[in-house]
Amino acid sequence: MKIGERIWSDFFESLKDDEARAYAILGEAHHLFSQAVMSFDAGISEGTALLCRATLESAFYLYLTRKWSENGVIAIDNPTTLDGEIRRVEYAELSTAIKKSVKFPSDQLKALDRIQTDGNFVAHFASQRAKELRKFSEQVAKVNERLSQNSTSPEDRKKAYDRVVEKLKFWVSPKQALEDLRDTSSILLTLFNSAAKRP
Repeated sequence: MKIGERIWSDFFESLKDDEARAYAILGEAHHLFSQAVMSFDAGISEGTALLCRATLESAFYLYLTRKWSENGVIAIDNPTTLDGEIRRVEYAELSTAIKKSVKFPSDQLKALDRIQTDGNFVAHFASQRAKELRKFSEQVAKVNERLSQNSTSPEDRKKAYDRVVEKLKFWVSPKQALEDLRDTSSILLTLFNSAAKRP
């Protein structure tokens, strides 16, 4: 079984009998998470990161706007504009609201921010890479100036450049994508369990 498939399987194993009740509320997030799993198993790190962010944004929106009513149907309360149209709610607003509604462990709170950052990096890939390449050029120039004052071996020069690269983000690595996928699964599980238990 591939790593993503294992995460998917463990997610459902953890839900047990609450899956149907929670799915009715968070179904769109469930769909996006399945796409993130398939992207990871196909080796598409950037796709995984973007889909993890989209999964959480959808899950937050759905959790905050839908719940089971006392008579056993789903009550929907979509946010609207002043003229009554359903309005678009940005990630930052959703993130703030969900943190007030659900008690997330501290590691999940940190992961929420990282997953958003990784997803935004991919969503704005060209401009983000341009910024990082500019930073890289500036920092390499500083390293070169510092190294030119000393006799530096090629190995030490490479180590200095590698330290610059480590501080910058040029892509989403497979390791980062896996971290996003695992944490998205954990956060979704928290939301699914909470959605299933809400009155």
